[in-house]
Amino acid sequence: MNHSKIKSVLNSIQKPIHSRIAPTPSGFLHKGNAFSFLLTWILVRKTGGTLTLRIDDIDKTRKRPEYLQDIFETLDFLGIDWDKGAKTPTDFESNYSQHHFLEIYQKEIEILKHKNAVFECFCSRSEIQQRNLYNKNIYDGFCLNSLHTENQKKSALRINTNYFDKKNILINDCNRGNFEINLEKKIPFFIVQKKAQRDIKLPAYQITSLIDDVRMNINFVVRGSDLINSTAAQLFLAEILEKNSFSEIIFLHHDLIEDTAGNKISKSAGSRYDSFSVKYFRENGGTKEQFLKQFCEWIKIEPKQSLQTILDLL
Repeated sequence: MNHSKIKSVLNSIQKPIHSRIAPTPSGFLHKGNAFSFLLTWILVRKTGGTLTLRIDDIDKTRKRPEYLQDIFETLDFLGIDWDKGAKTPTDFESNYSQHHFLEIYQKEIEILKHKNAVFECFCSRSEIQQRNLYNKNIYDGFCLNSLHTENQKKSALRINTNYFDKKNILINDCNRGNFEINLEKKIPFFIVQKKAQRDIKLPAYQITSLIDDVRMNINFVVRGSDLINSTAAQLFLAEILEKNSFSEIIFLHHDLIEDTAGNKISKSAGSRYDSFSVKYFRENGGTKEQFLKQFCEWIKIEPKQSLQTILDLL
């Protein structure tokens, strides 16, 4: 994603962008997160739109108070402001946690059940990997037509990606151009409800992200290219649930930040508090100006002499 491409995107947009930044409190935010947030902020402010802070905390097993605090400290360090969403960790826990909206997610899952668009899956991860030696991350639909006795081990709910005859999902991408993703090959039978934890069944990422974007009136989503398959999955869900506004969202999938070995920087890298986390950077002498210059290098633009705030990037 370079500067000229960003300008091209802005020139093609005829209305204010209403977008969100959606970090997860499962690790310290890394530079890839920060660069994506900066890009989102610039596009929103340049078009006179609104920015929502949405923190995806549905997975309590990976959530930590220090990771939640880091989100607010990192955004403050970068100088990113937002129009909607929690202002502090306490405000988030009291009013904005996804666990306050479980009934909303469950209602949509019940609609999927009513439409016979989901099925129970009792498979463990190891069982899936043993059956599929060539691509261990692809589920083969084993439980779709299987009969199970009552009181078996805990089950998850998976979407039947054969619900529609079509296999290809069209993605409206203002960076890469419009393209199609084949669900059968890339993300078949993805999970919409996780196996119960302490007798509580929680919705999975694909359904929560879709429903949150709809209820927050999002019309533009900035994501890394590693989430292209998730975009296809959510568009598929939107069609079943008749969420037409989601189908009209414009997506921008940008290239990922990589380490010196060419591997993508992941949240697991940030959670280790290493050189890729923004926390490590700022606590070891890194300044906002230095970080913004790194962002300029990412979008291939010569930084200005004085670069104290992200406003200077506009």
